[in-house]
Amino acid sequence: MVTQRKKVLIIQGHPVSNSFCDALAKAYKTGALKANAKVKEIKIRDIEFNPNLSSKTFKRE
Repeated sequence: MVTQRKKVLIIQGHPVSNSFCDALAKAYKTGALKANAKVKEIKIRDIEFNPNLSSKTFKRE
């Protein structure tokens, strides 16, 4: 039987990089890597987008 590595996605949504939430995400990533999991991390603060959506954003022509 072939066992596959676990896949872990960590979504970090806190805007401050040295926050408690960031420390938790780092600890979770460290633990997952030690358990031989494949880890992908998304940091919302690194994505450039306008979080203030308006009705114009969704208007269809």
